[in-house]
Amino acid sequence: MGQLRGPAGQMAPARALRKLLRRLGATRHQEHHVSAHGLDLLESTGTCLVDGRTLRYDARVGTHQGHTVVVYVYATPENFALQEPLLHRVLDSLTPVPGRPRPK
Repeated sequence: MGQLRGPAGQMAPARALRKLLRRLGATRHQEHHVSAHGLDLLESTGTCLVDGRTLRYDARVGTHQGHTVVVYVYATPENFALQEPLLHRVLDSLTPVPGRPRPK
């Protein structure tokens, strides 16, 4: 998981997702909106090329308190299929920390 910093921290989720997909070398993907823990997120699933290997990935991008947050997981298609419930729990664990003051 990463929080974009500097000017990128104000990037719209769709633009941040496109940037991530370019960096991952996405070859095929689908985008859709999801809601989790009160956050509206843009999710992308598909395949990408990392170091010449085809991988399956899931990524979520959203904003919280004015910051753009990106979380993604990837693995070989075989391992992704074996670990999919765990990988989705990782993605679903993205949640705001209650009562935490907003950074200045």
